[in-house]
Amino acid sequence: MSVKSIRQLGADLAAQHGTTAEYAQRAVTAYFRGLSELRTLGWCKRVRALNPIENPSKGQSIIVDAVSYYPENLTVGDVLALKDAS
Repeated sequence: MSVKSIRQLGADLAAQHGTTAEYAQRAVTAYFRGLSELRTLGWCKRVRALNPIENPSKGQSIIVDAVSYYPENLTVGDVLALKDAS
């Protein structure tokens, strides 16, 4: 299974959430850039599970879906590098 870049995933999530691909891509990129590049997606998933967001905004919903998409063994740095490769 190949993992989608932030750009590719942003387009998919935009369609699901009724927004533009650019908005979805910016939301996901901003979230990941705010974290240490050494953090794993497994850590991100645990944090999301422990801190659920009630009535999330469109951007927050996109971020939650993006975090759940990526495999737990990837780091934030790996995900950001995927964006640059697309």
